[in-house]
Amino acid sequence: MNINMEKKPLVSVLVHTKNSQRTIVDHLTSIKNQFYRNIEIIVVDNNSTDSTIKISKQYTDKIFNFGPERSAQRNFAAKNALGDFYLIPDSDMILDKDVVSECVSTVTTDPKIKAIIICERTRGIGFWAECKALERSCYSGDDTIEAARFFDRDVFWEM
Repeated sequence: MNINMEKKPLVSVLVHTKNSQRTIVDHLTSIKNQFYRNIEIIVVDNNSTDSTIKISKQYTDKIFNFGPERSAQRNFAAKNALGDFYLIPDSDMILDKDVVSECVSTVTTDPKIKAIIICERTRGIGFWAECKALERSCYSGDDTIEAARFFDRDVFWEM
């Protein structure tokens, strides 16, 4: 990933949460551990009653409370974001260390690419984790089903 160090665009990671204390540490740690460093993290919580907010404060000071659901939270986060690009993971995703670098490299190398699908791997133990893993394996690589998670700022607002 050869990204011009002088012109590294800002990536806003828009995290929506609701009682995410079980997964938020691993999620936010995976964002902080990105090889690509020009990142801002914006957490928009929907009235959590657990320790989600307290934990999130260890990773960012950009924490808001807004609802009523994920789409509204994402849009609210985007309105408060400064980035040239938005990454919108779920709060239980653990990102590979080079995912942001790869996304930025891809969109800056080919200006026709304005959004990128980031495939998810289901982690966990138990029946429901296995069900989710099976479900994801059925549509992995199908661009008509999987959703983009990395966006050019302008394209996000055109959608």
